[in-house]
Amino acid sequence: MVKNGDIIGTITLGNSVRVTYNLTNQSTLTMGDEGYIISWTYLDEAASMKGTENTINQVRRDGTKSIEAENTVVYELEFKPGWNLVQTEVIGKYDLEHERGLNASWFKKHLHKVVLEIPEDAAYYFRLK
Repeated sequence: MVKNGDIIGTITLGNSVRVTYNLTNQSTLTMGDEGYIISWTYLDEAASMKGTENTINQVRRDGTKSIEAENTVVYELEFKPGWNLVQTEVIGKYDLEHERGLNASWFKKHLHKVVLEIPEDAAYYFRLK
């Protein structure tokens, strides 16, 4: 979001303020809060991207012990020419026990797919810079 030439914040679209924050920040991308974010992608011509990445990782957050986590990232993207709505959804999570009781989780699955319309439960979220 720009005001008088200055960036004042960002607007995201999804079904959770927490998930839309997590999926737009490198340091929280792997958080397990379930939900989705919607983004717009423009293509000049039709294209597709399909694939699945399965990994087993030792994961932890500051204040937690390591656990072994199975993670899956799925791409089911069928783009049409023009604007496309891409939904990135977090499905399932591992709860990591934090020494101070803070929210500490890790995702089980990310699903990326093109959707035809904005879901009814989606909302816009604004964050000041």
